[in-house]
Amino acid sequence: MPITSIPGVHTIEEQEVRAKESPIGGMAAGLTRALTRVVASIGKSGISGTLAGMSEEVAGYPLDIVSTRMKIHREAAKQGTFSVMKNIVKHEGFKGLFSGLASPLAGSALLNAVLFGGYERSLAHFQKTFFKSEHGHPMTALPLPYYFYAGAIGGLASTIVTCPVDVVKNKMQVMGLGHGSSAASTSVKQLTTFDVFKSTMRTGGLRGIYLGMVPTLLRDVPGYGVYFFVYESLKRQFGISEHDNEGSENGSSHGGANIATVILSGGLAGMVYHASVHPIDVCKSIIQIQETDDKGRPKQFKNIFQCANAIYKSHGLKGFAGGIGPTVLRSFPASGIGFAVYELVIKLLP
Repeated sequence: MPITSIPGVHTIEEQEVRAKESPIGGMAAGLTRALTRVVASIGKSGISGTLAGMSEEVAGYPLDIVSTRMKIHREAAKQGTFSVMKNIVKHEGFKGLFSGLASPLAGSALLNAVLFGGYERSLAHFQKTFFKSEHGHPMTALPLPYYFYAGAIGGLASTIVTCPVDVVKNKMQVMGLGHGSSAASTSVKQLTTFDVFKSTMRTGGLRGIYLGMVPTLLRDVPGYGVYFFVYESLKRQFGISEHDNEGSENGSSHGGANIATVILSGGLAGMVYHASVHPIDVCKSIIQIQETDDKGRPKQFKNIFQCANAIYKSHGLKGFAGGIGPTVLRSFPASGIGFAVYELVIKLLP
């Protein structure tokens, strides 16, 4: 099969191989999303070689930090993406666009390995258990709902990494913000990521570092289900035709969508995912940056319902849309190219 061809419908043996190799593919996808989203944020001229090794969560970090500040502060949300970015550079310097970088850098390659690993292993289990013929080959492609289930399982597994990474990252990204300002004060001491992690663990322990676990679950379990469901649906719609199935045994396709189809499907899936879970993500970010007592219990919002109610009373439905622009903007190229790299890495692995 040529390098530009991506498998569409897999035999049970092929799916089991994908499940074994998916952690490596997931890490590669995360690294690629990093460079892609940074390029989309600040342009090629501002990128050094070291940024190529960033993980998915770091990817496009300038837009990520802008998005977080717009979620937290209404004044920042009113100013718009590029105004907030300009203020960050003005008050904190160019390095302000990368505040809190180490947290996602350290955790998100692992996150992608867990996410894609859980997803592919779930598909392998579904296929082997429910959809095989007497000869061991799948009778047909898995029905699309099973891709939602597999994505949800992968999302559930990944939250063990996602939640603490997000807690530290969000605290770093809003460090120094005060009085509704969209830029940090230059008089505030900038702590390192490890300082924030140590402080959080010292004051709240595991409960503190896993603050916001419930909204993380509410975001990532259905969110990643939607993510992979939309990806597979669009890939089939755009890239797998009747011709792809010709000559295949038991209805299994050994053709499939080309790279362009994967990029388009993955990019649109990323946009749908981020747009669909954004209101929950806003609540999660607010919950994770609030102060806690010495036992790690939040002082302001005890749960996501209290937080959502407070947002709605203060700002209406618009309060749940803060930062959605930069979030969705950076998701298309990152998710599209990330999926393409993921599929190619798995195909190229021995």
